[in-house]
Amino acid sequence: FSDMFFGIKYFVTSDKNFIKPYEVYKTFENTYNQKITVYKNPYALPFAFPVNGSISEIKELKDLTLGEVYNKLAQSILPQNTIYFSEDKINPRLSKETFYYVMPYSSLITTLLPIKKSSNYCISLSETDKPLLVSRLVFGEKKTLWEQESNENLFNVVCQKGEKQDEEYIVSLLLNEEIPNSLEFSVLYENEEGIKKLYEHITKSKSDWKQISPSSFEGTVTTDEDNQILLFTLPYEEDWKIKINGEKAEKTKVLNALLGVPLSKQGTYKIQIYYCPRGLNLGILVSIIGLIILMVLIRKKEL
Repeated sequence: FSDMFFGIKYFVTSDKNFIKPYEVYKTFENTYNQKITVYKNPYALPFAFPVNGSISEIKELKDLTLGEVYNKLAQSILPQNTIYFSEDKINPRLSKETFYYVMPYSSLITTLLPIKKSSNYCISLSETDKPLLVSRLVFGEKKTLWEQESNENLFNVVCQKGEKQDEEYIVSLLLNEEIPNSLEFSVLYENEEGIKKLYEHITKSKSDWKQISPSSFEGTVTTDEDNQILLFTLPYEEDWKIKINGEKAEKTKVLNALLGVPLSKQGTYKIQIYYCPRGLNLGILVSIIGLIILMVLIRKKEL
């Protein structure tokens, strides 16, 4: 879902154990004779797209689980009684298949993780009272299917397509600290039909964009509904300047993080967006004044 939402269209990797649920787009060898595979996400959204204005009512997300955040966001875009994601929480301390190894300055936990559905799923570590110092996580059966080294809390650590119901995988987690009591694994199952309808609903509004420079974009957006918000997959910054049909437009912060612009009426809009750091105009003015003074001094010297 996050790949779709943020418009991630391609994944390039040399890892044979890459486990995103996407089809192969092309393969080639690099200069080191490594096989490189390009995967294509068929549900990548454009740079900006109109969504229902009710999305602006979502304010606090920090106390929600990953599944609750995804459902809240999806339901605000397509207001229906659809559950887009179901979530299972697994406390390894309650499992008889869990083993702990405590070592000086580190600890290892190995547990058996059940996958109950055959849909796309995502495994993540739940938030704890403080960020986990994770040095390695291994997900697999007899061989390593997925492995990552990190010094930060891990989220969305594994995403793949379930082959069948009631699969079980071994998960090993090496921490640079003691194992916290609040540690949980979360398995998030995707409603594939619901996500497809969500994608079709968003993309029925025409949205075409081109990059003019590294910090400016132009596009045309058409919406057939009133009270929409044009949502950009960009962090909200005061320094973003936006014009709609040549007129300055007011910005809004969406999800307490992203850039948005209200569209009150249905229709077609020409959008211009550019990044202008505060103080830039003043700096240009000071430079011009300095140049003028320099030219006057040079002119006087010549006389």
